[in-house]
Amino acid sequence: MKLNWIIRILLALIIGGLGYYLRVDAANKLPVDSDEDTYLNAALHYSISLRRGEWKQIYKYDYNNQHPVLSKLSYAAALLPVSPAEKLQSKDIPYKVPVGQTDGKIWIVAARENAALWGGLAVGLMAWLNPLAGIFLACQTTTIKFTSEVYLEALPFFTSLLMLVCYEQWRKREFAVERAAGNSHWLWLAASSLLLGMTAAGQYIYCVAGLAALLDFGINLGGNKNNLKSRMLGMGFWGAGAIFSFFVFNPILWIYTIPRLSDSILFHINYTHSDNVIGSGRQWWHTLYILFRPTTVDYPWLSGLFYIEPDFWIAVIGMLGLPLLWFKQRIYAIWLMISLVFLLIWATKWEQYALIAIPALCLSAGMFVYQLLKWVWLKLAARTTQQNG
Repeated sequence: MKLNWIIRILLALIIGGLGYYLRVDAANKLPVDSDEDTYLNAALHYSISLRRGEWKQIYKYDYNNQHPVLSKLSYAAALLPVSPAEKLQSKDIPYKVPVGQTDGKIWIVAARENAALWGGLAVGLMAWLNPLAGIFLACQTTTIKFTSEVYLEALPFFTSLLMLVCYEQWRKREFAVERAAGNSHWLWLAASSLLLGMTAAGQYIYCVAGLAALLDFGINLGGNKNNLKSRMLGMGFWGAGAIFSFFVFNPILWIYTIPRLSDSILFHINYTHSDNVIGSGRQWWHTLYILFRPTTVDYPWLSGLFYIEPDFWIAVIGMLGLPLLWFKQRIYAIWLMISLVFLLIWATKWEQYALIAIPALCLSAGMFVYQLLKWVWLKLAARTTQQNG
């Protein structure tokens, strides 16, 4: 048993390291993307405020307040060792120009490598769950792109996965046939609550993972009504803790809480009817298309930047593996299905939104391939035994 744990840890470290390397490599090569200047300039402001100890300039700052701020604060921390800059102009960070050719290179790369770290951690965590799934997640090109750029994706991409891992650890112990004595397993639920709040404070859309946890809890509660009161109370605290965590990690809400939160939510609702969304001409199925194609199809100027482009096969195998995922690890199957439904009905069809479904899709693909290889191995072993007998 101890040896198995050591092997799992080593595989997670190796595959996570691979994922981190691929993202750092991309961070130093990818041309500047369209929204990076917005998030980078917000991070520069926070970074200067942190240097000077001007804490009020963090929660009073309302630039880009339609998005929560935790991801931008993470980039700000990464910018602390770099020479300070007040703001980068368009000429410093021009769209589609390779990062190495920009005047803002040192700030862009510093922030991008922070994103790569979160992306690499997500790959390592996935490899802990299933090494093959970790390899798939490490190499999936849409994921590499948006966890190597100064977008809001990388941190909540990691925290949403870790949140479900912690929830699942609590669920296994709480609903076990022979429940262990003591209450230490509730610490897993507390960690899940904290991480859900952090996820929301990074980017709202990743909270679909929280909906998956709630639905899974309801299914388990329907099949086992023992300790009903304590379980319901525990999940109530889970939700309240997530809200509190969201508030703590999203300083922009520390003042004018209701107006800023309502403005932020209304922005995203109204944005679905904006010229940007309507003018994009993307159909309701576009996000599914994103899952089945490498990012170089829509971004041809990125051709040659990725070592391999396995996105189509990951998506196909992941869809085939969904029934097996439901049987083996239902919470992640629920996560995948809720994510797909949300992506189909939400009118804004930007590529980065597909990341809410990709971890569960990779886990489904990894589990399917593992079971297939296991079946082939057992068949070959049985045939060899029969021939030798």
